Amino acid sequence: MAERKLDPDAIVEYRDYLLGKLDELEGSGGPIDTMKSGELQFAPAFGLTDSAKQKAIPTYKQSHETIWNNLQALRQTLYAIIDALNKALEDHGYSEEANVAEMESRQSEMGDTSSEGLNTDSMYQGGGYQAV
Repeated sequence: MAERKLDPDAIVEYRDYLLGKLDELEGSGGPIDTMKSGELQFAPAFGLTDSAKQKAIPTYKQSHETIWNNLQALRQTLYAIIDALNKALEDHGYSEEANVAEMESRQSEMGDTSSEGLNTDSMYQGGGYQAV
């Protein structure tokens, strides 16, 4: 018998896990919310010294932008993976329906292949076989 290559329950479980991670990322108190409207939306006060203007402020701005872009890329990746998992589940449903329809059509083409109507006792009596 053929093995099942796709486990829809595992896909649903993994998708739900990713949805939870997405909620943590986007939700209240998450990193995106904190950088967008929370305590990390403003740069710390580095002062007015030359080193602050030349090093600390540009370094902070660059780091903040890099982190923001990475969070947005992670968010987009999670959405893409979730969409792909939903598509796989949808395609699996179509595939299962097609498999069932194909099996039913093969059975109807072959006719009744069950052994209900056969007299199996007579097969063993005349040919030197003994019924077990």
